[in-house]
Amino acid sequence: MEKYSQGKHFSALAALFLMGDAVICLPGNRSRQFVLIGALLAVLLAVVETLAVTALINRLMRTGRQTMLKGIASVSAALFAFWCGVRCFRQFVRFVSDILLPKTGKVWIAVIFLTVLLFLLAKRSEVLLKLALMLFWVVVGVIVLIVVLSVKDFKIAHIAVYRLPTLKELGEECLPFLPGIVFPALLIPPAQAVICGKPDCRGSLSGTFFGGALVLACFTDSLLLFGVKLSERLPYPLYSAVSTVTVGPLFTRMDGAVYGILFVTALVKCTVSFKLSIALLARLRREISRRCKLAEM
Repeated sequence: MEKYSQGKHFSALAALFLMGDAVICLPGNRSRQFVLIGALLAVLLAVVETLAVTALINRLMRTGRQTMLKGIASVSAALFAFWCGVRCFRQFVRFVSDILLPKTGKVWIAVIFLTVLLFLLAKRSEVLLKLALMLFWVVVGVIVLIVVLSVKDFKIAHIAVYRLPTLKELGEECLPFLPGIVFPALLIPPAQAVICGKPDCRGSLSGTFFGGALVLACFTDSLLLFGVKLSERLPYPLYSAVSTVTVGPLFTRMDGAVYGILFVTALVKCTVSFKLSIALLARLRREISRRCKLAEM
């Protein structure tokens, strides 16, 4: 497993995880004129916190014993990972129900997604890492194609800024990105510790950076096409942006590409989240059991 811990495999997995449901929902309905600056700041915060959490986990792992801090950190990370997985799952089902299969019940959509999710959860971590690397390059290629086909309709005036934002405005612009980018990035180092055996700065940082960059590319495409005011009113800005893509007089259907991107990123985020939650709680249960046996002796 060591060859995966510091390489491109986990970096690809982390990038897809960070994209998750954020790739289809951002910038959100609370965006204003400085939303792009707020997004850049959010990605920077995600990178910094990834570095900090990686250092903290490495320090805790060097202690060699179960401490109160370790227990609290494990429970907190497990619960938060479960929340992230549920949130992403609900967003995926809502999108498919609203856009892709409006006449299909949400129950059937959930069953199909959960079936694939359970299949991946049952596989070894090496399978997930190899699959993530292949899917990452497919997602990158699709996003690049979408941006290239949209360039002719871009309007730079939509993202033009004519003054510097205040600290309050920056904080307000960062808010939409907290649940989508900043908070989930906290789970990347512990996920690497569980999946790869040890957190490493290279894999975690590069994954966070590339995941954040791809999310930025997707919603910047929407901003350049529609502007901030219209984008904030769209429930799924990337889907709306892709629906406008044309080549000459012909209409190019790229809708399927968006469905594919969201399915891949949402599936990876849910898989990593639930795998992390299950692994951390299982470790904690084993440690409690071991201590109970020692107390009985």
